[in-house]
Amino acid sequence: MTTSIGRLRHRVTLQQDTGTKNANHEIVPTWTDVASIYCAVKGVSGVEAIQGMQLDATTTHLVEMRYRSDVQPRMRLLWGSRVLNISSVVDLKDRQRRLFLQCVEDV
Repeated sequence: MTTSIGRLRHRVTLQQDTGTKNANHEIVPTWTDVASIYCAVKGVSGVEAIQGMQLDATTTHLVEMRYRSDVQPRMRLLWGSRVLNISSVVDLKDRQRRLFLQCVEDV
């Protein structure tokens, strides 16, 4: 089963945390661009919960992309002004054709 080029219409930037040290020698997250790629981004669910006196909203997305060997769960995707943190990477049937990423959006 092949992926139609028309389905991969969302341009995203794949980033990884390279981390740098600040003046206090603490590691500060620093995101570096790895690649700009086309994907299919689909919103799958949204959950709102009240924790303490604060509303906590989580939006989950399923992202389909062409296979890349360097994609890992500690990376993230920039989709316009939105940040999608990758929580899992699945290569269906280990065929190295497509990846499915489960992502949680920063809100």
